[in-house]
Amino acid sequence: MKERKENKNAARSKRLIREAFLRLLEHKDISGITISSLVREAGITRATFYAHYTCIGDLAEIFADELAGKLADILSSFDYQNNLLNPAPLLFQASRFLEENEKQYRVLLASTPAEDFLKKLKRIFIDYLVNDKGIPEEIRDRKDFRLMLEFLACGIGSLYTEWLKGSLECSVYDIPVVISDVMSSGAQKFLH
Repeated sequence: MKERKENKNAARSKRLIREAFLRLLEHKDISGITISSLVREAGITRATFYAHYTCIGDLAEIFADELAGKLADILSSFDYQNNLLNPAPLLFQASRFLEENEKQYRVLLASTPAEDFLKKLKRIFIDYLVNDKGIPEEIRDRKDFRLMLEFLACGIGSLYTEWLKGSLECSVYDIPVVISDVMSSGAQKFLH
């Protein structure tokens, strides 16, 4: 029973820290957030913070890892024959996740160096497809296929990033429709 209460307390502490971190990011760059300001905002002690994290950067890394993990989950349902011709269902899943977590990723993107974060996501996307045994090796090894993956990863990442920044006048669900239209015509080349 004691372990269960400790787990509940740990989960509560992490939630408080996470919420305080996001509130602080709305007003400050990540470099301006101190552990003192975070624990004060969260209403916890420094010891509680250090029981879960070593530094403020750990929190940004957790958000990035969560998004990367979700991308990997979404990609696990990838079937190259269907998804290269019609990536919309896959991208609608990504759009739904971003919409559900929009605030935290908008704040995080505006407050941290987005370049490293986007490189990480791009690498996951490309590595997954290059290593997907469902895609015939003769296709995976083609230079033009790899270039297409680079193009898609950069383009898709850029569109979602610009949407999160508020730079695009569209719904997050407009993105999969447009990408699917573009990809379906270009993917014909690799499937036949």
